[in-house]
Amino acid sequence: MEIADTSKLSFDPVNLKHRGSGLYFKNLFLGDQEDPANNYYFMLARQKSFYSPVHRHNFDQFRYSTLGDISILPDVNVRQGELCYHPEGVHYGPQDDGDQLKEVLVLQFGGASGQGFISHEKLAESQKRLAGQGRFEGGKFFRTVKGDEESSNGVEEAIDAYQALWEDQMRRPLVYPEGRYDRVIKMQPDAYTWSKVKGCNGVWKKTLGVFSERETRAEIFKIENSTWDITMEDATQLFYVLKGEGLTGGEKIVAEWAGRIQAGKAANISTTTELQMLRFVMPILSPEWD
Repeated sequence: MEIADTSKLSFDPVNLKHRGSGLYFKNLFLGDQEDPANNYYFMLARQKSFYSPVHRHNFDQFRYSTLGDISILPDVNVRQGELCYHPEGVHYGPQDDGDQLKEVLVLQFGGASGQGFISHEKLAESQKRLAGQGRFEGGKFFRTVKGDEESSNGVEEAIDAYQALWEDQMRRPLVYPEGRYDRVIKMQPDAYTWSKVKGCNGVWKKTLGVFSERETRAEIFKIENSTWDITMEDATQLFYVLKGEGLTGGEKIVAEWAGRIQAGKAANISTTTELQMLRFVMPILSPEWD
């Protein structure tokens, strides 16, 4: 298992400003930045005031609040210790958070449609190009287009800021996938019960959800004075330590650290106390989906 020691990482300002300023990220793990189909972004985000209009994406997201409450919909707040799944093609927002410090674990990745996920670095290139064509404001991109033949004045049009970046990068219109769910899904882990993991004494799990035909999974595992032999999966596994400490591959892991196991690889974690970890299993990517 690869380990990311978050205590050695800093919250850095985000170079993308399409949703405004005030966001800071700790980069935990990145996918293949040159291949959207196999790309993802696993991060810790810090924010105070934040606003985003109603919008949607052509990729999937998870948000887990580690500090404070974050707004998702007018009637949905993700409270500390809760998880939210944002399916591709599904609208959410407006997000309007007050001036209170919040920290959120975020995973962004390509969904079942196969459109993939474009790296922030490539989107930043588009941001620079679009700066001379219009302005980003309130989560939208405004640009003046030529009016009709009888008018000498241009007409200002607005589209979602991320859509503008995507279309510039991909050089084609963004066609959103049809939403497989009708809205975002909020999970309240405290309401789930633990179930024993077969063949692993001292290991329990909460299956928070399995999503879409690609079987993306979100789970919480608990290890008590035992060893968890993590079997290999057909897709990448990403972890975040919620509490406790343990050992993996001779390395110590503690709360707020992150881990990654690549597809086709296995690992184990042992602990003499109690360790709890959030696990995401990425969408299954195989030739049948191409």
